[in-house]
Amino acid sequence: MSHYNEKRKGRIISNIPLKFKKEIEKYLEEMHQKFPDKDEFKSASSFCYYTLKNAMEIYKHGRKLEDFVKKPDKNILDLFKDYRFMGFIPLYEKNIEWDKYKETKYEDFPELWRAIYRWWYKDIDKDNIFTLKNKADLLNNFLKSNNLTKEFSIDITTEKFKNNRDAIIEYVGKYENFHFINIKTLLAIIGIIGGEVIDLDFIGVYARIEVRLTDLYKDRKYAKKRRIELMKKNQKMLLNFYRIINEKSNTHLWIKISENPDIFPSFENEEKFNAWIDALVKDIEKYGDKENKLNSILKIFEKCHYIIIDDESDLKFKIKNFDKNNDFIINYLMKIGNIKRNGNGFYSIEKRNG
Repeated sequence: MSHYNEKRKGRIISNIPLKFKKEIEKYLEEMHQKFPDKDEFKSASSFCYYTLKNAMEIYKHGRKLEDFVKKPDKNILDLFKDYRFMGFIPLYEKNIEWDKYKETKYEDFPELWRAIYRWWYKDIDKDNIFTLKNKADLLNNFLKSNNLTKEFSIDITTEKFKNNRDAIIEYVGKYENFHFINIKTLLAIIGIIGGEVIDLDFIGVYARIEVRLTDLYKDRKYAKKRRIELMKKNQKMLLNFYRIINEKSNTHLWIKISENPDIFPSFENEEKFNAWIDALVKDIEKYGDKENKLNSILKIFEKCHYIIIDDESDLKFKIKNFDKNNDFIINYLMKIGNIKRNGNGFYSIEKRNG
């Protein structure tokens, strides 16, 4: 059985290699300037005592120092604690697909972006671009802790004058749809710290992002309006019709088309129109309130941009578009209720007795 060497007990500090000692001294000088009131940075012996004591606590609890390095930064965990949740990944991975190309209204989350801004600029040297690397390491540990990220890295480029870029980010995820949403968020974070995305290579779970730092990066003024404009510009690199058109599914394009009130479905003939509406009405009759059946049917036509409902209580509406579908709509409504013309293009429908 081996035992701790008593003779070497007093030489723990003195046996540190000279090169590493100088590295410790340089680190302590920097940290003492930043945190002059913290005892652990006042001397080499205090620092070694503090570090060894905490390392022992880690070992006592059956952990390894590697776990300590990989553990997410507490400041990041605190930052996102009100915006995170535990969920079943396979279920959410499928469902979030339909919201991929929905534009984020950054103005709706002012506290989140301001908090990210404060976290980023805390303990960072705005004149030293390589301090980006330190923040990237913290962000890397945080992202890996959520089981959605394989790898995240930032490469600082020193050849800005040649290619007009300051950093290259490589981000590898595990699930395509979650990764898409995470990239969308990352582009916003890049914008809030004053970075402009000048190139985005994104396919599947891999993304490569080239970033140029604007004057906002060194400006400690929040300049909310300018930063939000930069966030939106970065978002457009991902959320654009080129990417939507080249998606495997047509659904994302149809979702975008449906947002235009001047676009509406057109049917080849009345038979196909009736078959389509009958399938929807069947669910209304099965799961909805029978008293509101007519109201629900009018809402189908309104959401498809055929009509504008003027008064839900009186079931009063106006037909928007003048084509053959108008006759299909009126004919269908005449089968299920009494139609009345009110003038100025308005109609109303009443429930048929019996």
